[in-house]
Parts: sequence; structure tokens; C-alpha cells
Amino acid sequence: MVLLLWEIERSCELGLEAIELLGGDDQYKLGFASSQRDHVRFRAYRGRPAPLARFAYRRWARPVLKQGYWRLPGQGRAHARNIRWSGPWRGRTTVSSRSAPV
Repeated sequence: MVLLLWEIERSCELGLEAIELLGGDDQYKLGFASSQRDHVRFRAYRGRPAPLARFAYRRWARPVLKQGYWRLPGQGRAHARNIRWSGPWRGRTTVSSRSAPV
């Protein structure tokens, strides 16, 4: 929390208009936020065999494998949630644009 407050103060000293607090909508972030922005991950691949194979894996194979992994006996949901899915990601970014305390 102290580091976050220092980051906000320093950003205001530098004249920045906003700070992006990436990640989920955690309660402590919402206390500093004045608005939210959409955040989208974009991946680009070259038109060659190896990059296209990576694209195919991420687009089709990985989601199917991930669903199968979740269905395995003995693999708890808590463990499966910790695995980061790197497909087309959409989320929200919490933005703090409040002035630093003087």
C-alpha cells in the first residue's frame, strides 16, 4: 500500500495524468480509482510455419487441453485457476487519476 501511494505521488510530481493499476478489480485499487478502461491483449504472428503453429496451438489446442485438465480427477479447481490462459484476453484496467496529497 505504501509503495502504491508513493507511485501515485511520484506520478503526480512528474505531471502524469493517470496510473494504470493492472489486474483485477481489487477493493484497495477501487479506492484509488476515478475511472476504468478496457484492456485487450493483441498477439501478432508471422505467416511462416512455426509462428502459425504457435497461433493454432493458442487458438484451438490450448483451450481444449485446458478444459480436459480441469476435468481430470484429483486436479482441484484452486490449482486449475492458477494456470494462466493466454488466449484472447479481455479485462478491465483500474485507473487512478487523483491528485497526490500535498
